[in-house]
Amino acid sequence: MKSSSWYRIIVCGVGGQGVLLTSRILCDAAVRAGVPVVSGEIRNMAQRGGAVHATVVLGGARSTLVPRGGADAVVAFEPMEAARLIDYMSDKTLAIVNNRPVVPFTLSVRGLPYPPLQSLLSTVRERCGSLSTFDATAAAIECGSIRVLNMVMLGALGAVPHIPIDSRMVEKVIEESTPGATRARNLAAFRAGTDLARADRHRGAAGAPNARSSDSHAGAHVLPTRRRSQ
Repeated sequence: MKSSSWYRIIVCGVGGQGVLLTSRILCDAAVRAGVPVVSGEIRNMAQRGGAVHATVVLGGARSTLVPRGGADAVVAFEPMEAARLIDYMSDKTLAIVNNRPVVPFTLSVRGLPYPPLQSLLSTVRERCGSLSTFDATAAAIECGSIRVLNMVMLGALGAVPHIPIDSRMVEKVIEESTPGATRARNLAAFRAGTDLARADRHRGAAGAPNARSSDSHAGAHVLPTRRRSQ
């Protein structure tokens, strides 16, 4: 299969947000669907809230590496982590970003401020082809626990029409691999993420204003993108 047929996903966040579990669920769903998949991960002091990145490459690639400008989708559980990955974005990249910041310990221990949220989102907006951003943390809490944030983000990715894995297969993996006590919560979070992403797409297509601003870290918010000249 040619590289043009590959679908490269980068999932990023900080330690404790479930980035690696998300990539494993994607890989399991791909295997069950008969889609060739390879994955890799980078952990920088993850247990202390450091950056965690995972790559999932669908379609028969041999390498887990995503070249600069080569990401088809970036799923960011935290806005600063999305901004760190702009070199991997291009005008073909879909960026799905949780707009609720998590202040990294590298800033907090030195008393440094977190960058302005809109500045981070604008940086991502300039580099990607499409940006969908919403408060996935709030959605997770509404589903019963902040720990299901990763399921919200996974649901948002599952709503992407051209991803090579059917969202129903991802949902099936979640249902079968989740302990009974948390299964309903995880599935609710996955579906909430799907609904948020679809609402984003509908709002963006209609050009409708957002009901709530991303500055308040609440609700769904879509930023139109600007194509860069080649």
